[in-house]
Amino acid sequence: MRSHYGNLFSWSTISLILRNPIYAMADLDIYEFFKSQGTEIYNDAANFVGTNGCYYYRSKGSTKASTSICKESMRLLRSLHLTVI
Repeated sequence: MRSHYGNLFSWSTISLILRNPIYAMADLDIYEFFKSQGTEIYNDAANFVGTNGCYYYRSKGSTKASTSICKESMRLLRSLHLTVI
C-alpha cells in the first residue's frame, strides 16, 4: 500500500489506519463495542446505520473516552475493524 506521495506505508502505519474508527462502518456492532468499553457515545443507537464512520476522542491525560458519528462515509467493514483493535 502506498501513500499519497507514492511511498510505501510501514506495517505500523497500516495498523494505525485499520484501528482508526473513522474508517469503520458505524453500525450497531460498533455502537455496542464502544458502549461495552464504557465510552460516552454522543449519538443515539439509531444513528449507527452503517453509512458513516465515527470519531473516537480521548483527551490527553484522561481515562474517559467518547465517540460520535462523523460525516465521512465508511471505508472498512466493521468486522475487519473489530478484528484488528
